[in-house]
Amino acid sequence: MRTLGPGDVVGEMAVLASPPDPLEPPEVAEGGLRTASVVATSPMRLIGLFKRDVWALDRREPFATQRLLAVLGERRAQGARRALSEQRGQYEQGGSPDSDPLAGSA
Repeated sequence: MRTLGPGDVVGEMAVLASPPDPLEPPEVAEGGLRTASVVATSPMRLIGLFKRDVWALDRREPFATQRLLAVLGERRAQGARRALSEQRGQYEQGGSPDSDPLAGSA
């Protein structure tokens, strides 16, 4: 769980992970599959963007989507670090050497 503030982005993975596909159901074609949920703890103003609009903007003005792409890369790196940390924790709690992602093969 994270706390977001002014200027933060949510939903970028669903929008940027793949281009829009007109053959997909509308909830996937327009936004993408959800991997996160958001709960507001205070009043906020939001901007909603459809996948097709973001990809069209990227084709016209690539610099405009650079921040979204940077956030996507950051989140993917965080997810990889979190998964590695969880695997290490399992290994330290008595897992087998085969379950250690950093163990070399003999």
